[in-house]
Amino acid sequence: MIENSILEFQFPITQSLEISGILILRLDIPTKTIYNENVFGVSLDGKRIIWQIAKRTYDFEECPFTYIRIFNDELVLVNWCSIYFTVNPSTGEILNEGYSK
Repeated sequence: MIENSILEFQFPITQSLEISGILILRLDIPTKTIYNENVFGVSLDGKRIIWQIAKRTYDFEECPFTYIRIFNDELVLVNWCSIYFTVNPSTGEILNEGYSK
């Protein structure tokens, strides 16, 4: 799958899952590095980035995504600032957000 990819990322891939024919990747961002847009939707063959999560402003400067999962058939992303997002897996569009507990 992604092993034969021609895509290269600035940081290592730490988590991946497949939903709706899209491979969702989360990059591992080192502490004290500001790179909050660390979730990508990639073609299943690993050759094309379809989307990258949108840039957002948070209360804290360093707030990368720390977890991705499928819950009730929806793609859910959670970031360091304890904000969760429900995302359209085909486009990366943020559909809903809230604070996780």
